[in-house]
Amino acid sequence: MHKPSRAARRLNAEPAEVAGRVHLVQARGEQASELLGQGRYDAVLCHGVLMYLEDPEPLVSSVCGLARPGGIVSIVTKNARTLALRPGRRG
Repeated sequence: MHKPSRAARRLNAEPAEVAGRVHLVQARGEQASELLGQGRYDAVLCHGVLMYLEDPEPLVSSVCGLARPGGIVSIVTKNARTLALRPGRRG
């Protein structure tokens, strides 16, 4: 029996009008623009991923390709500046 992913379980707990706007795709981020098409989204987020990659350029390129012209791409990764924010985020 296939166990639903954590994301799928959380999505199932959302109201139908929210869940209906989300489509979960499991794939490597470097393949995102191939699978989802170029220039489709107003905003693309890539948070907490790049610090695990030896060469982040293919992923960054793919993620940037998903944003429509004028859209935003948000990339967050651990570094000295983001670690300094941790205590503030914890309250």
